[in-house]
Amino acid sequence: MNKNQEERIAGYLTIMSDTLYAKGNDYSGEEDTLANFKELTSVGVSPELHIFTRITDKFCRIRNYFSKGGSYQVKESVKDSLLDLANYCLLFCLVIDEKGDNDEKS
Repeated sequence: MNKNQEERIAGYLTIMSDTLYAKGNDYSGEEDTLANFKELTSVGVSPELHIFTRITDKFCRIRNYFSKGGSYQVKESVKDSLLDLANYCLLFCLVIDEKGDNDEKS
């Protein structure tokens, strides 16, 4: 990896982190960034399913972007969608951590 790529990755990670913290506070408050995903357990929707649904939404949005020649109706860039997708994957990892599931092979 060259220096330019390292710097761009570091920039994306900063954007992801800033977005994750800001949206986490907006949706869930400062106590538990997963609170909004846990909210639906009262109606039988697990945090995993809730986050997976958001991942699927982003995946479909990105797929549609490319299948429709690179245009969105809503003004969110494809990069923003990809970074949101990555953040949802990180949140999914947090849910797995909290449940004590360890799917790593020893």
